[in-house]
Amino acid sequence: LCWYGGATAKAASSLLISNGKAESVIVAGNGEFDHWVAGELQRYFERFSGAQIPIVTPAEARQQARGMAWILVGSPQANELVQEAVTRTLVNFDGLKTDGFILKTLRLDGRQALVVGGGTDAATMYAAYDLLERYGATFLLTGDILPEKKPTWELRDFNLRSNPAFQRRGLL
Repeated sequence: LCWYGGATAKAASSLLISNGKAESVIVAGNGEFDHWVAGELQRYFERFSGAQIPIVTPAEARQQARGMAWILVGSPQANELVQEAVTRTLVNFDGLKTDGFILKTLRLDGRQALVVGGGTDAATMYAAYDLLERYGATFLLTGDILPEKKPTWELRDFNLRSNPAFQRRGLL
């Protein structure tokens, strides 16, 4: 059980993928697990569209990804661009429970960005899978059900803060 506050799915002014070409980059935090989560987002969006969204570091995003939207993966401690968004009060991680996470679309350095993160590695993973579900994926023990493959995917407008109803998500 989770409490979801203020999530919307209206289209933002940017695209993740346009006509089978990546129009965004996934900016991974500095941890190994954040890179794995970024790889999961990359893998699923490729299955959704046929296009591979590049995974880059924050420094590479600033230098090489001019005009592209950013998908920022990780916590403020792990990803300097997420920390920058926190410093500018564009997103707030205060008060998140251990497995709580945030999906927040914002403008950072003149471009659309989507923060996909939590205070822990597990919470960041939950944020990524929640995002994929909001784009149409269903995860079942018997296999994933994916949305119809299409060449263009919009960056949607999210303002979601999710805290589990219990101390931890999942079953023990």
